[in-house]
Formats: sequence, structure tokens, C-alpha cells
Amino acid sequence: MFRNKYLLATLLAAAAVTAHAAETSTTFDSVSSIQHRSSTIVITGILINDTVPTTVSFPAGGGGGVDNRCDRLFGIMLTQPGVYTLTVTTDVSGGTPLPVPYFAGCWLELK
Repeated sequence: MFRNKYLLATLLAAAAVTAHAAETSTTFDSVSSIQHRSSTIVITGILINDTVPTTVSFPAGGGGGVDNRCDRLFGIMLTQPGVYTLTVTTDVSGGTPLPVPYFAGCWLELK
């Protein structure tokens, strides 16, 4: 009996962590500032379907140099003429006791 309860508790805990493990995207219609602060990337700009500047912090890292590759895209967006949309994604890894967010990727789209 105890074994079944332990198995059920383990399955429920795993389901709760899995439910949180969803990639989240933030899309900027324009960007006015990008900063690296310690282990955080801070982007200020106007979000899609919004009219006022918003500052959003993203956890840097994520392995594979994702934030380094995104630095190139950030540079292109800020230095080359054009109208772009910037999308930044974050995800979570299974941490103990709580999942840990990380910077998962980014992309530019020319409008």
C-alpha cells in the first residue's frame, strides 16, 4: 500500500514539473536597448500590440552559446537599417526544488 502511494506521489510531482516546462516567447516590435548584466540579458523595447516601452529581463545561459549567437542578431538589429521583429524564447530545466529558467533562443524577422 505504501509503495503505491509513493509511486502516485512521484508521478504527480513529475507531472507538475512537466507542466511548467514550456517554452515562453516574448516578441518585440522595436528595440531601443540591449544589455548584459551578470547572468541576465535585459531588453527594452515595444512589445507586439503595445505602444509603450517595456523592459524585460531574461536569464542568460542555456548551454551551447545560445546567448552568444543571439548577440550577433542583436548587433544586426541595432546597427543595420531595417525594420525587424525580435523574438526571444526562454525555457525551464528541471531544477531542485524548483525548475530553473534559461535563455533558449532568439530570432529576427525582417518586416
